[in-house]
Amino acid sequence: MKKILGTLFLFFSGVYASDSTYTLLVSTWPSHAELYVGERPSNFETVAPFTTPAKLQLPLDSTTVRITLFKPDHVDTTIDIQVKSPRDSYVMLMLQPELDVSVIEQQQRILSKRNRNLWGKRIAWGSSIPLAISGIFAIIAEYQFNAAEDYAKRINNSTIRSGDNFDQMVQKYTDKKKSGKDFRNYAFASLCVGSTLLLTGLILSF
Repeated sequence: MKKILGTLFLFFSGVYASDSTYTLLVSTWPSHAELYVGERPSNFETVAPFTTPAKLQLPLDSTTVRITLFKPDHVDTTIDIQVKSPRDSYVMLMLQPELDVSVIEQQQRILSKRNRNLWGKRIAWGSSIPLAISGIFAIIAEYQFNAAEDYAKRINNSTIRSGDNFDQMVQKYTDKKKSGKDFRNYAFASLCVGSTLLLTGLILSF
């Protein structure tokens, strides 16, 4: 990436900040360029915290600020802005079109990787839904198995081995046990879906 270092002396005066900071308004043409403050990033895979036009709050004792601008199809620009006095100031920067095809292709690869990372994080967060549902199903399955075990004990302890009450206990035991197996299967299926989404999201995020 090309690196342009310059020094801009700002003479646009404004009202002094009422607290310990002042505002530096940075605009670009074309607008909507990503703006990084401080050292130039080693790459642009991380989205910048600001987008032009951007208002930067700077401490009063700061008279120089380094910014880096990134916008696809334009030259990646790093500039040292020197403020003559710590007061609200404004600067307008013109971005140069990028003519190097290899650089433009690299910028597009960066955007593609950002997009993959974004979708990866969304998918990873989305995995929490089936994983949570899996936990709920597992709890229900355990409850049903415990209920079936209670009916089994009542059946084994019953001295009457026939009649409507006995048949109802046998039927409830059968229903609870079957319901427990069904919810256990649902829990396992949801766990598989959630784990797959989580793994896919983590792979796309890196």
